[in-house]
Amino acid sequence: MSKEQEKGVIKVQEIDSYPDFEAVFGILKELHGRGFPCPKPIEIHVDEEQGIKELVVEYIPGQRIMTEKYGEFDSDIDPYAVVGFVDEFCWSQLPIMGMRLDSGLLERLGPPRDWWYFASRFGDHVRVIGDHTFGDELEVLSRASRVCCERLSVYRDSRMVLQHGDVYGYNIVKTDSGDLFFIDWDRITISTRWYDVSTFIAKSLVNIDALVQLSVDLERRAQSESELVSFRLQLMYAVVKEYRNVLVADIDPGDLVISKFMDVARRMIIAMSNDILAGGNLSSASSYLERLRT
Repeated sequence: MSKEQEKGVIKVQEIDSYPDFEAVFGILKELHGRGFPCPKPIEIHVDEEQGIKELVVEYIPGQRIMTEKYGEFDSDIDPYAVVGFVDEFCWSQLPIMGMRLDSGLLERLGPPRDWWYFASRFGDHVRVIGDHTFGDELEVLSRASRVCCERLSVYRDSRMVLQHGDVYGYNIVKTDSGDLFFIDWDRITISTRWYDVSTFIAKSLVNIDALVQLSVDLERRAQSESELVSFRLQLMYAVVKEYRNVLVADIDPGDLVISKFMDVARRMIIAMSNDILAGGNLSSASSYLERLRT
C-alpha cells in the first residue's frame, strides 16, 4: 500500500474556493477528538504552482454501504441501523458538537445554506430539468417550485448548525468490526439541521422501508409546525436537486439503478407538487414514501 493510501482519501480544491480546508481540518480534528465517527485529518498540502490544496485524512478500511450511487444499500447492511446512525449523528450529535466549536472556524465554511439558499436555487434546478425532459408535469413542477419558495420564506428555520453536506450511503463506510463512519467531508457546511437528513432521504429513495421509519421519527421530533413544514419543503427541494443532478451528470440513462431512482424521484416530485398546489401544504414525508411502494 502506498503512503497516500495509508493516510487516506485526498480531496482537492482550488485554493480560494469553499469550504476553507484549514477550517475543515480544524473542525474534523475537533470532531474526531470528541469521538464523532469521522476520519482523523492528517495534513494539508498546498500546490501553489497548480493552485490547489489537498486535504489528507486518515484511511478508514471498510466498504461503502452503497456501492452504486442512488442505489440500494448493500445486502449485508442493516438499513435500519444505517438510518438510525444518520439520525443519531447528523440530526442530533453533529449540530450540538458544532455549537461547541470555535465560531471563527464555522464562519470560514462560507455562507450558510439557509432558506434563501434553497429558494434562490429551486427555480434554477427546475429550469435545468425542463431543458431535458419532465413530460406534461413540467408546468406543475414550475408552479409548485414558486409556491415552495414562498413557503420557505415564511417557514424559515433560522437556527443554523453544522452539517456534513453530502450524507448518503456512498459516503458512509462500514468497517470489518461493524462500525460506521462518515467520509468525504469536502462539502461540510452550515445549514438547518434538516439539511443532511433531507439529502440522505433524497439520495436513498429506493430504500423505501427504512426511510419511512426515519421520516416518521424525524417528524415526531419537530418542535413546532414551522419546523415540520420547513423539513417537508427542504425534502422537496432535495429530491428536485438530486433529480436534476442525475440529468446533468455523465451517467448512462439506461443504467437500471439510475432508471429506478429517476422513476421514484419523479413520482415523488409530482405528488409533492400536486399537493402544494392544491392546498399550499405538503403531507408527511412518510406518506410520499409510502406511495412509492406501488
